[in-house]
Amino acid sequence: MLVADETMVQWEGISSAHLTVILRKPTPLGFEIRKFVCGDSGVLIMAELCEGADLEGLKNWVEEWGKHTAATLRLTEPWHFKGKCVVADSWFGSFRNACAHLAKGTYVIMNVKRNRAQAPVAPLLEKCVERETHFSKKVGVRVNGVEPREVYLSIHMDKKPMVLVHTMSTTGPGPTRRRTKRKLVKGHQVYKEWTLTQPVVHSIYRAKFNQVDRFNAYAMGLRSIQKAQRTRDWWMRFWYTMLGACVTNAYLAYSFTNRNQDSILTQTQFKKELVAALIANPWS
Repeated sequence: MLVADETMVQWEGISSAHLTVILRKPTPLGFEIRKFVCGDSGVLIMAELCEGADLEGLKNWVEEWGKHTAATLRLTEPWHFKGKCVVADSWFGSFRNACAHLAKGTYVIMNVKRNRAQAPVAPLLEKCVERETHFSKKVGVRVNGVEPREVYLSIHMDKKPMVLVHTMSTTGPGPTRRRTKRKLVKGHQVYKEWTLTQPVVHSIYRAKFNQVDRFNAYAMGLRSIQKAQRTRDWWMRFWYTMLGACVTNAYLAYSFTNRNQDSILTQTQFKKELVAALIANPWS
C-alpha cells in the first residue's frame, strides 16, 4: 500500500529553484515535494519536486489527465499493473484519478472534497446526517471520452462526513474507533468517551493517510538536521533535507524490522549509533 501527500521544505531566501506558497501548511513558503511512502513501514520510496506551472505542464500525462492526476501517475509508475493500492488525501483525490489508476492497473482509496463533478455526491450526503451512519454506491464515471469505469463512492459520518472514492476494499463493518470529547461544565472539565463504528474502507484510510506526516515529523521536525544547520544557500537546505530523509528511512526500516522486539532504540539513540558506526567505519 502506497500513501501520497505533499510536503513543504521551508525556504524564504533567494532561490533559483521554484518556490511554492501553500497557506494552509505550517511552513507556507518553500519547496513543494510530492511524496510517496510505504503504508506499513512509513519509508519514503518516491518523491517529486514541484517545478512551477510551465515545467509541470510538460511532464507526462498532464495533457491527458490534468496536473494532480498526472502527478500521482508519475509517482506510482514503477507499480503500474502490479495491483498496488494508493491512499491519498483530497489534494490528489478525484474520480478522474481513480479512473486513471484503474487504467494503469492500480487501485485507490482517496478522500474527495473537490472534483465531484463526475458523480452525484450531494444526494448521498443527505442520507448521512446522524453520526455513525454510512452509505455507499457504485458509480459509473466517464472520463476523457472513454468507456465508463465503475468506482465506489462511500460516505461515513463522524463529526463531519468523510467522502471516499475507492476501487478496492469493502464497506462492511470495520474496527471500531475510540473517540473522546471534552467540555466545560460548572467550571470543571468533563470527559466523554464513546466507540465509533466505521466501515472497513474508512478504517483503512484513517489508519494510513497520515503516514507522510509521520515521516515528516521524524525527518523535518524541530530536532532535524535541516532545522539545526543554518545556511543561506537554497541547495544546501535541500541537501540537508534529503540527508535527513535518508536517516529517517534507515530508522523507520529498523523500527519496522524489529517491531516485534521487546524494546527498540529511540530515534536519538539510533542516530548516535549511526554516527558512531560511520566514524568507526574502516572503509571511510
